[in-house]
Amino acid sequence: MNTYAPVSGNPNRGNVGSLSRQLIDLLTERIHQRELKAGDRFPTEIELIEQYGVSRTVVREAVSSLKADGLVETRHGIGTFVLEPSRRARVATDPKEVQTIKEVLQLLQFRISLEPETAFLAAQRRSEEELAGIRAALDELIACRARADDSTAADFAFHKSIANASGNRFYAETLSFLGSRAIPRAQVRTHQFQTLPRQQYLDVVNQQHEAVFDAIAAGQAEQARDAMLTHLTTSMERLRNAIAADNA
Repeated sequence: MNTYAPVSGNPNRGNVGSLSRQLIDLLTERIHQRELKAGDRFPTEIELIEQYGVSRTVVREAVSSLKADGLVETRHGIGTFVLEPSRRARVATDPKEVQTIKEVLQLLQFRISLEPETAFLAAQRRSEEELAGIRAALDELIACRARADDSTAADFAFHKSIANASGNRFYAETLSFLGSRAIPRAQVRTHQFQTLPRQQYLDVVNQQHEAVFDAIAAGQAEQARDAMLTHLTTSMERLRNAIAADNA
């Protein structure tokens, strides 16, 4: 088994998010360079821990991100396998480079200009199959909260499933390009992002997700748009408040 240079940093010192981003970038590069080819069995958690010298938590967060980005998939009872990297739209900014708090806020502003309209269109155009996909993604989010698992991939899957139901492929392609890094807490784990206890914070987020889903399910386009706008703007306010508290 190959051993790779350890990911720098100590996961016991509060920089798990930074380590997971490094591991995501390293594994993504191996996939794009065809060192890990489409159809190959992806390394197991134990193998990745041994190869990169990181914790199980770091590995799980990295694999969740790769799943959300469509680079790997888990086949229950068999294992995790590499997928063919999608041909993403050419956009000037690589989402991997979104590292600073300022850029995270800018990305969230971009999503605010985009996703309320996807929810509006999804409420008008979604099929029953697409609605079931949105519900499944939301159920996984709720299950992650119950298991105290990282929910970044499930959160992204929820938003992506709404874009898929919009009937406009450019919304879905744009969100696919951004990947799970569009979710703020995937980028700012080293900051006090939550002003509430973590589980209470996740409950609030999931209540907002439920409001978006309910409006889409009922075909209430304006309410779906408003619910998504509320969800994203409150996320931005939480982040701004956390930054202000951190700098106080």
